[in-house]
Amino acid sequence: EHLADAGMPVVLAVAMMPGLNDNQVGPTMDVIARSRANIVAVNFQCATPFGGRFDIDAPRKLRLPDMFELMRQQCGLEPSGFFPVGSGSPLCNAYGRVAFIDGQWRHALKDLTVDDFMDLMGDDPVDFVRALTVGLSESVPYMAKQVMKNPRLLKKVVPLVGNDPLGWNWVSDRLLDSGEGSSFYVPLISDPRVSGSWFVGLQHVWRTKDNGGSQAFLEKYCNEFTGDYGNRPEPCGDWEALGGPAGAGEAGDLVSPLYGADKGGSYVVAVERTRSDKNTLWAATRRGRLFVSKNADAANAADVTFTRLDSASTPTRFVSGIVIDRNDANHAWVSFSGYDAYAAAAGTATGHVFEVTYNPGSGTATWKDISANIGDQPITDITLDHNTGDLYAGTDFGVL
Repeated sequence: EHLADAGMPVVLAVAMMPGLNDNQVGPTMDVIARSRANIVAVNFQCATPFGGRFDIDAPRKLRLPDMFELMRQQCGLEPSGFFPVGSGSPLCNAYGRVAFIDGQWRHALKDLTVDDFMDLMGDDPVDFVRALTVGLSESVPYMAKQVMKNPRLLKKVVPLVGNDPLGWNWVSDRLLDSGEGSSFYVPLISDPRVSGSWFVGLQHVWRTKDNGGSQAFLEKYCNEFTGDYGNRPEPCGDWEALGGPAGAGEAGDLVSPLYGADKGGSYVVAVERTRSDKNTLWAATRRGRLFVSKNADAANAADVTFTRLDSASTPTRFVSGIVIDRNDANHAWVSFSGYDAYAAAAGTATGHVFEVTYNPGSGTATWKDISANIGDQPITDITLDHNTGDLYAGTDFGVL
C-alpha cells in the first residue's frame, strides 16, 4: 500500500505486519502474476519508501534475507536474482524482475550483475524502479536511455515488452566492432515508412532493413538467454554504415574532415525520417553539422550520399532536435542546445530554433532564425503538431 501511494503500481509489497507468515507471500505473488503478460515487477521493501523503518512488535523482525528465503521456499526464486536499490543498506531494499512461465517462476534478470544493475539504475533509483514497474509503455523509453549510455549493457538487459520475456535478441555486434564514437544517448529510430528499417547514429548513420537480421539466425545465435553466441558464424546484427565502410574517417563519417574542416569531431546526435518520402533522411552532429540524404533507402548502403546544409552563419552547438514537415521532406525545423552568450563570446553564430528549407536543385539550404522571444536558454527538443502547424520547443523550464 505504501508503494502504491508512492505511484509504484504492479509491485509486490510485503508489509511488516504482526503475525506475518509464509502463507502470505505466495498468494500475493499468484495474483500479481496474472497481469502484464506474465511479466511481474517485484520490489521488497523492509523499510518505508519514505526513509523510516517499520518498528513494530512482530513475532520476528524480518529483513530482506528473510523475505528472500520465503520467496525461495514458495516460488523457487533464488536470492541472487534480486538487486539492492537505493543509497541505503542493501539489506533493506531490493528489486527483481520475474516471469511466470509454464507453471513456474523464473528470474528474468539472471545474467545481470550487481554492477550492471547499478549502471542501469543511474543517479535516481526511485525513478528507475518506478519506470520499471509503472507499465510497459513508460518503462521502455527510460530503459532505452539508460542502456544506450553504456552499449555493453545491451548484451545483458532484459526485455520489458512482448509476451515472451526471454525472447529478445542481441543485434549490435557490428556497431560496437566499428569502434566509432557515440553519444551519451544514441539516436535510434524506426523507419515510419519502410517496414523493418531502423537507423542509429554513431559517427556514421547506420541502417538495418530487416529488424537486425534473419530472425531464425538471431534466435539461434543471438538470443539473450538461449543463443549459442560463442559459436555464431557471423556477427549478431546486420547493421550497415551509410555512405561507406564502417569506421572513423571512412567515407560517410559525418563528423570527419571529409565533410569540411569546421564543426568536426564527436558523433551524430539526431536522425530523423518522415512518412511522406522513403528516400529522405536528416541527420545532425554534436558540433552543429546538419545533413540531408535523398537516397537513404538505396539498396546498397555504401551508395547513400549526404549533403551538408549548415554554414559558418549557423550555430556550432549540439543539435537537440529535428522535426520534418510531413508534407515536404525538404522542409524541417532544427533546435540547438547551449547558450547564445557563450556562442557570441566564442565568435560563433547564435540562435536556438531555425526553419530550414533544402533546395535539391542547388544542393543548398535556406535557414531562418525563428527563436523570437525564446530568450537565451537551451532547447532540449522540438516537435510539430502537423494538423495545426503549431511548433513546440522543450526547455529545462517547460514547454514553449
